[in-house]
Amino acid sequence: MNTKENNFISAVVYLHNDGARAVEFCRMLAGALDAHFQQYEIVAVDDACTDDTVEQLRAWGRGQGAPLTILHMSLYHGVENAMNAGLDAAIGDYVYEFDAAALPCAPELVFAAYQKALEGNDIVSVCPETSRSRLFYALFNANSRSPYRLRTDVFRLVTRRAINRVHATSAHLPYRKAAYAASGLKMADLT
Repeated sequence: MNTKENNFISAVVYLHNDGARAVEFCRMLAGALDAHFQQYEIVAVDDACTDDTVEQLRAWGRGQGAPLTILHMSLYHGVENAMNAGLDAAIGDYVYEFDAAALPCAPELVFAAYQKALEGNDIVSVCPETSRSRLFYALFNANSRSPYRLRTDVFRLVTRRAINRVHATSAHLPYRKAAYAASGLKMADLT
């Protein structure tokens, strides 16, 4: 009996000169996704890497059963613009956003974020218990009109509905987390 989830999952991963770390991260991510989902894809956004990140990832991807798409940005665009390109290419019902090829938390939180989304949350942020960005978010939250309080996150899971709403209201997203908070959709944090 197959107990894997039927929803199609996309994972968008930002890469900039990550080398072997990108392969290790994608290997871990593929394992976490494969354990719980019947169908998934990994979309790696190459933000003008100048090292061997892409070659190593391609070599690893040849042995993968799930699709691996590598988007090449010809010029350096930075995290927000590169991730927006990855979101445009992702086709999943639920999309994981990894702004770095690192997961400083338990891989089990990848599926826990999905379970939290199934409770009716369109945006689920997985957050560390402590952060070096407290001052930034304290100032941002004090000046924002959103009922949701932003904080540092390790990764987030967003529904296709959240992506569509944010893209419909803003042609250019200067800061995705703030745009998600302003969307009016239900958000949750996991620590």
